[in-house]
Amino acid sequence: FKDLNSDGLRQRDEAPVEGVKIYLGKDKFQITDIFGYYKFKKAKGRKAYVTLDASTLPPGFVVTVPISQEVGITHNRTLAANFGIISRSEISGLVFEDTNADGRYDRQDEGVQGVVLTLEDGSQAVTDDTGKYYFLHASAGEHTITLELESLPVYYLPQTSLTKEFILFEGVSFVHNIPLKRIKE
Repeated sequence: FKDLNSDGLRQRDEAPVEGVKIYLGKDKFQITDIFGYYKFKKAKGRKAYVTLDASTLPPGFVVTVPISQEVGITHNRTLAANFGIISRSEISGLVFEDTNADGRYDRQDEGVQGVVLTLEDGSQAVTDDTGKYYFLHASAGEHTITLELESLPVYYLPQTSLTKEFILFEGVSFVHNIPLKRIKE
């Protein structure tokens, strides 16, 4: 199921995930149905290990619970091992001095540290010493990212618009790089 609040427990509003392979031990497996369910019949022993095959997750998703779970087996009882997943949608980019004015980050270009970028919800990211910034776990939907001009060193001018509007899809990483031009004195 899509574990929207990352608590590992399925709530009513958390959608099922179809097509994920779940193993019982090493040899037996089931594929989750349209309701996110799987079932192993006639499991033997005192305990079993149920493991999710991460390669069968939808692109951009990660597990919010342990990928392998130990389940005690009790005669004539159905026991559950649930696996929550969440999308890893993120927004990232690079703010850099574009020394050859081609608009792309090249070997001779250098990242600019301490530049502030803001999303429409007010959350902010600051570039690190390599010029990279990240908004991890961004929600899917429409976003606007803004370069805070007052955070730029005074000898730089952005070579792109100060704002960028885009749609972020679930499980996707959106990259927005910002080339800067050094002003000659």
